[in-house]
Amino acid sequence: MMAFEFFLGGYGRSNFKVRLQDGHLHCAESEGGPYVEQEKTVSITDAPAWQNLVAFLENCRWKKKYVEMVCDGNQWELNWQTPHQKLKSYGSNSYPADFNQFLALLNACLTEINVTLS
Repeated sequence: MMAFEFFLGGYGRSNFKVRLQDGHLHCAESEGGPYVEQEKTVSITDAPAWQNLVAFLENCRWKKKYVEMVCDGNQWELNWQTPHQKLKSYGSNSYPADFNQFLALLNACLTEINVTLS
């Protein structure tokens, strides 16, 4: 079984939640309030972009937390699990060195539904 959940957001910016369910990525976006009721979904079955993201995550060696003490900043959280690997990492105003590469790979998966995380 594979599990994937990612959150990116913060004060005064768009908040995104992306989760894997039944072979689809479900993406919800909000502007500082409750998440929209209708999620956008995209199939990842046989999607090369998803396979590229999986390969990245399989080699990912992120720490559990990345924290810079700044008020009202950006937060993120990643939960990734396969039968052979578990990665749970989060941050507040601090990121792993390859975080932008991760975002680019995830954005490639979401291109079809016109969602870009930044």
